Amino acid sequence: MLFALPFYLAVGLWVLRRQTKPLSTKGKAVFQAIGLGIVGYYCGLCRFTYADLYGLQFISAQPGRMILFTYPALVALSGWWLLGYPIRKGTFRALLVSYLSIALTFSQDFQLYGSDVLQGARWVLVSAIAFSFFLVSSKALIPGSLGK
Repeated sequence: MLFALPFYLAVGLWVLRRQTKPLSTKGKAVFQAIGLGIVGYYCGLCRFTYADLYGLQFISAQPGRMILFTYPALVALSGWWLLGYPIRKGTFRALLVSYLSIALTFSQDFQLYGSDVLQGARWVLVSAIAFSFFLVSSKALIPGSLGK
């Protein structure tokens, strides 16, 4: 993080200089954005990664990555469930294809690893769900903090 901080500060200053509309400096929005950044950094570094890597002890990398990379579908579902965003028909079809392909790859892992596959899948899914909730909460925060 120490290596990235100067880069982010430089980009932030560059964006502020080019900004035509004033940014909202309401205390609540600023503190929410700072809090979300701290929680995202802590969870992303410690919790999401730990759950994902722990799950990979019980399943092979292929189904683990497939579960983890369904987070956009989880974002759509949690946005619908928590914020009432509509889900389009194409999204439902994509969900169906995603989860059917995961089921196919799990059939191989059940033969190789046995019942531990479910435990590994749960840990990787916890990581994906946590990341999707972080993304949904950040989407709800961003419009309020950008002066809209």
